[in-house]
Amino acid sequence: AARRRVLAAHTAEHRAAVRPVAVALRGEGRTLAAVAAELNGRGLATRRRKPWTAGLVWHLLRRAT
Repeated sequence: AARRRVLAAHTAEHRAAVRPVAVALRGEGRTLAAVAAELNGRGLATRRRKPWTAGLVWHLLRRAT
């Protein structure tokens, strides 16, 4: 149970670091694919250290603020 709390905290911290960047890029009118490309270009990997895709950006933006 303690491990799950640590993972949940890590997930929340990661989302808190990346989500504002994605929101700002979408606010500029960029497509989900363009946001993914920018996040990848900035070296911001997903929490699982994978490249961003449009679908992953959509899920990130869809989650609670």
